[in-house]
Amino acid sequence: MLKLASEVHVVMIDEGKDLPSLDASTYLSRHGIASELHQISAKKRKASEVIEAFAVEKDAAAIVMGAYGHSRLRETLMGGVTREQLFRSKFPLLMGH
Repeated sequence: MLKLASEVHVVMIDEGKDLPSLDASTYLSRHGIASELHQISAKKRKASEVIEAFAVEKDAAAIVMGAYGHSRLRETLMGGVTREQLFRSKFPLLMGH
């Protein structure tokens, strides 16, 4: 699916914590998929809001994202980006875990 996309953007949201490595971009590159990496500061916004705004700005056809960045317990108790995207996104979602 991503090989057919005219553009692929990898978005990493900086919430004042350590950013993950470039694993997603490296993985895509190894599979022949060119991508552009974007590190965006959350600036007191929810990560899900930043993702949605970026998708709108790029006129995205869909959002592809990992399903967990925190423990399942924390995600269940406190919610998180995954839950926000599942219930509020205006874009088709493809989740990987």
